[in-house]
Amino acid sequence: MNKAEIKIRKLKRSDVNHVYNVSHRIKEFTVSDRIHFYEKKEMVEWIGKKDSVFLVAEVEKRIVWFIFCKIISKEWAMLDSLEVDQEFRSQGIGTKLVNALFDELNQKHITFVQAFVGKNYKKSRKFWKECGFIEGKEFIWVDKILRKKRK
Repeated sequence: MNKAEIKIRKLKRSDVNHVYNVSHRIKEFTVSDRIHFYEKKEMVEWIGKKDSVFLVAEVEKRIVWFIFCKIISKEWAMLDSLEVDQEFRSQGIGTKLVNALFDELNQKHITFVQAFVGKNYKKSRKFWKECGFIEGKEFIWVDKILRKKRK
């Protein structure tokens, strides 16, 4: 694949349905029996906010990857989500997207970024190591629903 065919850009409102639908097909996004991925209205909220970075990678005007990162403080960011369409994996697009995220975070003077990776997802863990991340301790996801969602 020619690198000129890959376009990295910020998420637009018109992208939300596609990203939402892709995310709900991916088992890696299921963190508990009750929580799978974000709601569409949450993604719309994050577009253009200073405390989030939501990028997509396009090939021939088709979104094939996305990455989402929340800025937690002046120096710390949490890489929340990275996903790719199955047919576009292992082509260097994910690395290009992660590097674009690092560029965005550097412009915001962020000094530390973290991510959570399921311990059984060996390919994902290998990818993050190749991007310069170092594995830390293992954790168990816990959650509590505080109230029913508003419609």
